[in-house]
Amino acid sequence: MNKPQLAFCKVCNNQKFDPNQGIICKLTDAPAAFESTCDSYEQNDFLVKKEMETKSKNDLDSRMASSRKRFTNYFIDYLVLIIINLNIGVFLGVFMAALSPDSLQYVQNAGIIEQYVFATIVGTIYYTFFEAISGRSIGKLITKTKVVDQFGNKPSFSALLLRSICRFIPFEAFSFLGGSEPRGWHDTISNTKVINIK
Repeated sequence: MNKPQLAFCKVCNNQKFDPNQGIICKLTDAPAAFESTCDSYEQNDFLVKKEMETKSKNDLDSRMASSRKRFTNYFIDYLVLIIINLNIGVFLGVFMAALSPDSLQYVQNAGIIEQYVFATIVGTIYYTFFEAISGRSIGKLITKTKVVDQFGNKPSFSALLLRSICRFIPFEAFSFLGGSEPRGWHDTISNTKVINIK
């Protein structure tokens, strides 16, 4: 069976699979013999949808961002978040000193847990904001990559929020190790992928 015939037969109600011949017509028990059109063709909408999803997934898989690009994204965004956190810290320090000099001592004495919670909130807002607007953080903008859902569409806001929160799971960076694809927990839990932009 040639490829044009197979494209029709794969999504036809009258097809069946034979282990020796592949997809054949169940009306004739033989491979398709038509040239351009088949009088017995009946489109199966479920098979059409499944075929489109398979093609979309294969296209996405071929466009997946490499581990190197993912690390570059992480490094750039990490530097951006350090700058943002420092600026917010300075602003809060000046604001609190002007409001009440005694309250400045609380900021200066913040422990590791308070600092981690603050960085998590700022990071979650940063990633969710940029990825909701364009699908791209500053790192992704520079490396020409973007985040999409499992079908290649723009992810929902809730998926992006979940993705952003999951970045701060302890040891999340190690989730990239051992997998065949460059995906971390924040990708798999939110059903998102990072792809190269054409």
